[in-house]
Amino acid sequence: MSTTDQYAPCPCGSGKKFKWCCQAIAPMVDKARTQQENGQYEAALHTAEELVKQHPGNPQAWGHLAEIRFANGQLEAAEQAIDKAFEISPHYPFGYLLRGMMRESENELLGALLLYRKATQHYDLNAKTIQANLHERIARLELLFKRTVAARAALERAAFFAPNFPEIRERIDEYFGDKPPHRFPKAARKSYTFRPARAEQLEAWKKAIPDLPNARLSDARAAFARLTQEHPHDAEAWFNLALCEAWLGNNPAALDALEQYIDLETDQDRVNEAVGLSQALQFGRGAEERSDYRDYRAIMMIRDFAAVQAWVNDWAKAGRLAAPQADPQTGTLHAMIVEDAPGLLVTALPMMQLSAHLLIAGDVIRLSHPNEASLQKTAQAIRDRVGIGVSEPQYEVGTLQFGDIFAEAILFPKNGTFTREQADAALREQIAKFFENTWIHRPLKSLDGVTPIDAVQHPKYRKRLVGVLAFLEDVISMYGYDPESEVQPPKLYDLDRLRRQLGLTVSGSSPATESANGLDLSVLSVAELAGLAHETLTEAQLEEGFRAALKLDARELAGSFARSLVARPIHEAKPDRFPYYNHLVELAREANDTEAVLAWLEAGARADAEANAGKRRNDFALRIGQHYARQGDTAKAASIFADLLDRSPYELRFYATAAETMLRCKDGAKALEFAERGLAKARSQNNRDSEMHFLELTAAAKKQLG
Repeated sequence: MSTTDQYAPCPCGSGKKFKWCCQAIAPMVDKARTQQENGQYEAALHTAEELVKQHPGNPQAWGHLAEIRFANGQLEAAEQAIDKAFEISPHYPFGYLLRGMMRESENELLGALLLYRKATQHYDLNAKTIQANLHERIARLELLFKRTVAARAALERAAFFAPNFPEIRERIDEYFGDKPPHRFPKAARKSYTFRPARAEQLEAWKKAIPDLPNARLSDARAAFARLTQEHPHDAEAWFNLALCEAWLGNNPAALDALEQYIDLETDQDRVNEAVGLSQALQFGRGAEERSDYRDYRAIMMIRDFAAVQAWVNDWAKAGRLAAPQADPQTGTLHAMIVEDAPGLLVTALPMMQLSAHLLIAGDVIRLSHPNEASLQKTAQAIRDRVGIGVSEPQYEVGTLQFGDIFAEAILFPKNGTFTREQADAALREQIAKFFENTWIHRPLKSLDGVTPIDAVQHPKYRKRLVGVLAFLEDVISMYGYDPESEVQPPKLYDLDRLRRQLGLTVSGSSPATESANGLDLSVLSVAELAGLAHETLTEAQLEEGFRAALKLDARELAGSFARSLVARPIHEAKPDRFPYYNHLVELAREANDTEAVLAWLEAGARADAEANAGKRRNDFALRIGQHYARQGDTAKAASIFADLLDRSPYELRFYATAAETMLRCKDGAKALEFAERGLAKARSQNNRDSEMHFLELTAAAKKQLG
């Protein structure tokens, strides 16, 4: 600041006017800074040291000495000077600012952020230029930590302190504006505001925080924390406490407060906003343990660069490295490791799926993926390929980028010729499978570990789930936007399909009527599936209903479709009905109806023999043998198993199942017989994994025999 502006707030942060605070040291401060700018480093240090000799009781004199020492790379000496300043004034604001700059120069970004926040608390609010600068620094670091709500709040605060600096508002629009394409989903970029107090809580609020609009954020947080303790059913206080914590970058604490608010709130629109906020907070650093959006990582140190280069070349030739980006100057390689997607999609295109993101930098290999099993499988494959050329992987967990939410469901066309429309159709199909087959059964931390399919049955979790789906819908809308096209491509996935499947929306027409018009049974809810008249459905629709019921964990309902299917005449094109009979057997077992178990097994075996050329004979025989074993008739079970093995002497799984069943029945002799026969076959086939399993079974059988 200009030393002639005598009535401006003093840059030391004391809150006093410059004239009555640090004007006396200004000439020497200006002199030292001029010397530093002119490259007269020794002279600048000498001037700053002379300054503290003349003004040993002024913390700003010591702060300026620390500033000059820091500028000249004397970090330890700079720290000592700041310590002297804090001895004089324990809450010396410039000390926190300068120490934050020092931590940032050392790449200790979290420490720098905490120091910048402390500086904002202790700088006078009238020191607007410095406050604006501090909040810009905070916003930049919060963006690095993916705490977007805190970053926007800091930039808004910077704009408040410096309204005549349009570049701050431009930065807000760049990162958080409503004009697409968006960097973040709406819940992560919107400008949140405090909820007003209800009439019955107004007096308590005025007492706790009389000037809320002008209060420091830390003071507002403390006030709302007290209010929620004294009035635990005050929903608005919980929401405002969550906002304070989020704005301060305390995402886990904000998530705690939001849980309290969501449980108290009855308005679904407000719940959706709060759930969206909680979802956005889960992407920020520090929320890893609370997040449904986790980024699993593996780190391996390179010991043999030639071996690693050979592995990279081999996988590149095999098409397992997609979109590689190498930078020879920095020695880094970015790529996506891909593998064949299982099976073909309806588009009949061979596709690749993401196994892990790859970064090689220096002597480090870094892998990441939102699915832990996929990440570990890929890391082990590299370790197996390279051997001792890399270290054992070290695993860690972070939070995802918003754009990686669906990374485990993303597909890439395999080398070949197909249109963009075909590839997009395959991708949409896979996204639908991800949501409708996998995601609905995934325990979510947002639902206290409950799966979406179970959450709809509980009012507490049902309203949270509605908000989660709204957030995901917003994220999906970010994909595929083309700023140069007036006609935007269709959405990757229509969340209404999933809502209907979960029973969160009401169909506009009768399911029975819709089925006649080609209704997609795969997206119906349990109630809608149960309301279908089976006699109006084709066999293909009954099969679709069976699969849909299983996806929804409606096993009894799936049984009703299975009973209708096995009652129909067998279609020549689809003679195999083992899955339906097998499901009916499992239901009968769960009901302890042993007569029904045997009846369904025998009926299935007869149908298979008559219409399927006995292709499932062995599968039915295996189940019948297990049934007799459970009933205690081990002799009959052993006889059935023996016949089965004579028919299929090379099928190792039959030997294993027979031995395991006899072990459970405490018939060690028969268990040993089947295990030893299986062991001999495994050795003849050179199947080491099966050999080890049969060795374990023989040992267990011998132990039973004593």
